Amino acid sequence: MRSLLLILSLTLLFAQEVMGQIYSNQYRPPGLEWRELQTDRFRIVFPAKAADDAFRAAAILETHYPHIRERIGGNLHRFPVILNTESDNANGFVTPLNFRTEVELTPSRSKSMNPHSGDWLNLVLPHELVHALHMSVNPGGVTWLTGLLSPDLRRSIHTAAPVGVFEGVAVHYESHGPGMRGGRGNHPFFVNRFREELLAGSPWSMGQLFHRSAASRPFDRHYAGSWEFIDWMDKQYGEDAIREAIRFHYRWPFLGLGVALRSETGEWPGRLYRRFIRDRERAVGPELQSSHTPDPAWTVGQKIDPGLKGPSMRRPLWLDGNRLLIHGSFYNAPTGFWIYHIDSGRMNLMHESGSTDDYRFALSRDGRTLH
Repeated sequence: MRSLLLILSLTLLFAQEVMGQIYSNQYRPPGLEWRELQTDRFRIVFPAKAADDAFRAAAILETHYPHIRERIGGNLHRFPVILNTESDNANGFVTPLNFRTEVELTPSRSKSMNPHSGDWLNLVLPHELVHALHMSVNPGGVTWLTGLLSPDLRRSIHTAAPVGVFEGVAVHYESHGPGMRGGRGNHPFFVNRFREELLAGSPWSMGQLFHRSAASRPFDRHYAGSWEFIDWMDKQYGEDAIREAIRFHYRWPFLGLGVALRSETGEWPGRLYRRFIRDRERAVGPELQSSHTPDPAWTVGQKIDPGLKGPSMRRPLWLDGNRLLIHGSFYNAPTGFWIYHIDSGRMNLMHESGSTDDYRFALSRDGRTLH
């Protein structure tokens, strides 16, 4: 009984961590006419106005299900997929507590995550399906005992490993799965952040590859870093290696991910990491080396110093000979459109606003309207 109580306490802690990863977006305004579309494996729940999206979602999920299941394992039956039309966060998530996935339908995602096709549903639904099948795997061990008490608590042990492990597998499928022509793994803006740090001699550590960044950019580091590592694992050890390591960790979560990786590769994480860094340096170095010889007559540019911490300033547009319009985000200042005065270095916030990751904006000819 004492051991059973200990297991239950640990799984409850995992469940709280899962809930901490879910933002409050389950907005259900009155007056929506909810409908349900049933397929062989899914229940698509959607507002009536999203009927076209619901039929497309059903087709995408059923098409990718056998391919993802072959790679991940698991099994889904009457799995709820909720389409949310009342949020502009442009995200999706799977929760093991009240096991389901929710996806936000938004027109503002653009091509920042899937530059080849620009199709939001074709990107997000296979990604979330990877997570759902991961959570549905029941390989035995400690998690099997937990499942006798509650299947939802058993699924929540899925989050005991660093979150980047699962995000990396999902990004890998969205980029390289059958028929997946877009995906972040094919997006230079996504992959080159890791590669630039690598070639600059300051690669992300093993922990940084898999753990989310709460206070420093890039905040999706655990997506980009873990994708690089899992892509390398697939090439070095075969695509079954990371799957079996995750299953080992799922059975015995208290042993940690390092033991799970060693069980499949024969190497401890430190040695794996050193091999990974050496191999990636050899692979991506020639890709990022410029083939262009600079013209000696070029003038050296002026570096913009906004005087703010953690600057990320995108797509500058000239207002006149002395002022630039930029979209900037900072650690200690609002995110939005700023005017930078070149002569004084002064910054003025013109309009507080977020932006999609491709930063597409323009000024009217008279400079008075921002599109």
